[in-house]
Amino acid sequence: MYPFQNILFSTDFSVNSKSALKYAAALARRHNATIFIHNAQEGTLPPQALKLSDRTLAEHGYDWVTAIKREMEEIANSELLNGLEVQLVLTEGKPVEEILRVVKEYHIDLAILGTSAKTGLSRLFVGSTALAVMSHADCSVLLVRQAMHDFVYHKGDETTIALNRILLATDLSEHDKVTENMAFQLAKEYNAELTVVHSLGLFLTYLKSLTLSGAFDVEERVRSEVDSKMKHLVEDAVGIEVETILTEGKPYEEIVKAASEKEADLIVIGAGRANAHMFTAPGVNTERVVRDAPCPVLVVKSVKP
Repeated sequence: MYPFQNILFSTDFSVNSKSALKYAAALARRHNATIFIHNAQEGTLPPQALKLSDRTLAEHGYDWVTAIKREMEEIANSELLNGLEVQLVLTEGKPVEEILRVVKEYHIDLAILGTSAKTGLSRLFVGSTALAVMSHADCSVLLVRQAMHDFVYHKGDETTIALNRILLATDLSEHDKVTENMAFQLAKEYNAELTVVHSLGLFLTYLKSLTLSGAFDVEERVRSEVDSKMKHLVEDAVGIEVETILTEGKPYEEIVKAASEKEADLIVIGAGRANAHMFTAPGVNTERVVRDAPCPVLVVKSVKP
C-alpha cells in the first residue's frame, strides 16, 4: 500500500484529467514506482490494439484508434515521465468498470484521477467517473481538480513535491486507523505539519437545544471521550508536528473550512467502513469534501478484515 509501487493514471484526455499527470509522475519518481497510463473506450477495440500499426488499423476501419494511440504515446513521452517505467493500458468497456478492473489486475496501490466535480451540485446531478471510482476502488485514490491549490510543481525537466501541510480528517473510529497511518507516513516522509480534524457534527448542537437534565452530562462524556482519543492519536504520531482541531457542525463543511484556513496542501480522508462482505460507499461527507476541497484529496481505503 505504501510506499506506492504501482500507480494508475487513468485519463480521458481532457484538460482536467491531464492536470493530474504531474502528480502521478512526481509520486512515481519518489517511490520508484511503475506508472500505468490507462484509457477506456466503450467502442469495440481490435485485439492488441496498441501493438497494431496505423496502417493495419486503417485497413480494418479502426482509424479512430490511431488517434487514441497517439494521445497515449504523447503522454508516455512527456518530459514529466523521463526515466520512469511506464506501461500503456487500453481497454474496452465503461470507464468506471474498467478502471476498477485495471486496479485489481495490475495490483494498483494508488489511482490518480482528475475530477471535474463541481462545488455545490447534488451527488444525483453530477455523475463523475472519479467520484464513482473513489467509492469502489480497492486502493487509495488521489483526486485532483483544476484551479485548486497544488503541491506538485513542474518546471523544465524538474518536478517538485511541496507537501508541507497535511490535513487529516478522521472520525476516530477503528476503521479509520489505515487513514491515520497513511497521513502519519506522508507527514514523516515529507516533514509536513499535520492537522487532525474531528467534527462532532450536529449532535452537541441538538443536545444544547434540550432542556433535559441529563443533556449536559452526555455532552461532557462525549467531549471527554473524544479528547482522550485525540490525545492517543497524537501519541501515535511520533516525530510529527501535530495540531488537533475539535469542531461542531457539518463534518464536510468543517473539514473544508479547516483546509482553507490552514492552507493545506493535501486532505487525507477515509473512503468508508469495511466489513467481511463488502465496502460501503463513502458517505456524503467524503464526497462533499472532494467536491469542495481547496486542494487535492487522498481518499484512503480501509483494509478488509
